[in-house]
Amino acid sequence: MPLDLSVDREKEEQFLEELRRIVLDLLSKKDCRVFLFGSRARGDYRRSSDADVAVEGLSEEEFRKFKALLEELVEESSIPFTVDVVNLRRVSDSLKEEILKEGVRWK
Repeated sequence: MPLDLSVDREKEEQFLEELRRIVLDLLSKKDCRVFLFGSRARGDYRRSSDADVAVEGLSEEEFRKFKALLEELVEESSIPFTVDVVNLRRVSDSLKEEILKEGVRWK
């Protein structure tokens, strides 16, 4: 029997909205920018695709704490995909340019 790789778009959007709420709750008191980028931002994702989130404006310590808390909360949630979080201060100029141009700004 072939493997079903189809994506229930409505359900996937609900998971993405749950992720967005978690991220924005964690960063509600921080002066920073947050972007969703990659396949989930473009809409060409598969069920196995991760979510790519970029954050700009946090100190290294704040970023480490945010990333650890986010990983814990995603693990405890119903979100079935992994989340890759990057600090915009630490990515290449070309990736930063791509994120700022094509990413979906959440905050």
